[in-house]
Amino acid sequence: MNAILMISVSVLMQAATLGSLTGRLTPTGSLALSCIGFAASAVIFNTVLVFRDGRFGGRGRHRPRRRPGTAGLTLLMNLLTAVTFLSFYLAISQISSALASAVETAMGPVAVLLIGAAAYRRRPSRGAMAGALLLVLLGLVLAWQLAPVRSGPPGSLWVTVGALLLVVVAGFGAAGLALVSSALGRAGVGPTETTARRFHLTYVVAGLLLLRDGNGGGTGLHPALLAVAALCAVTVPLFLLQIGLQRADPLVSMTLLTALPGTTYLVEVAWGGPFDWTTLLLIMSITAIAVARALREARPPAESRRPGAAGAGPSRPLRPDGVPDGVTDSGTRSELTGTS
Repeated sequence: MNAILMISVSVLMQAATLGSLTGRLTPTGSLALSCIGFAASAVIFNTVLVFRDGRFGGRGRHRPRRRPGTAGLTLLMNLLTAVTFLSFYLAISQISSALASAVETAMGPVAVLLIGAAAYRRRPSRGAMAGALLLVLLGLVLAWQLAPVRSGPPGSLWVTVGALLLVVVAGFGAAGLALVSSALGRAGVGPTETTARRFHLTYVVAGLLLLRDGNGGGTGLHPALLAVAALCAVTVPLFLLQIGLQRADPLVSMTLLTALPGTTYLVEVAWGGPFDWTTLLLIMSITAIAVARALREARPPAESRRPGAAGAGPSRPLRPDGVPDGVTDSGTRSELTGTS
């Protein structure tokens, strides 16, 4: 339940910040926001690691033992983070944050199931896939409600389509991040260490793009406000999200994140954006389904809650591949990916 709380707070922080910035950030501003936020994460959490581990001669705390293979997972985390967030932040310079979030998070649950099926060669259960597809359908309907192409100039269609393609890429990247985060958590890598090391490629690429584009007509925000927005939209909420991702099932995480576009839309309305009752009803439906599914997926099976039942009591030690001793690979993997 703590993981769900962390993800929920992260969603609220991102929605409040991004919703207030809709229509104000330029493409240069989006790159600057991501560069500042991710660089700040690297500096802050690497500093925390230095003092926590006693690298200045102090005794420090005992560092937890990690399993082999975490270096490869960390490298993959860097790559997925760069692709996911740069795609998203470039997209929101062309379309509203609510629209971008609607498409990205709609893809999340089904992307987790598809990636899990490809990795473990097992088909998702009918219930898991049906729920994921329902969220995709509702998310796409919400995206249509929020899309500007119906009332915008003719050229806005291709701008919107291009931005939405970036958002779809971000959606599958976010699903990959949820799966890799879960694997890092099982391998003994804590959220602080993951946050300290996952953003290096992202801020480097964002910085290079900023240098290439030059000033680009400005960021759309005062530098001090841009720095505060970067901390509130990137640095702090993504650390809270990382804690949640490493403690929750990936399908639960991505399902819960489908509440992000609705919250972002409400913030945009509060800042003077247009209001529509149909959109509000869609948002309420998506949020209710997402929260209900997240709570259901997070609940342990009934037999495991009975005293003396198999799986009750202390958990068994994990092998290097993240599977408990005495449990078959296929059984555990199906639990993690919503397969049967």
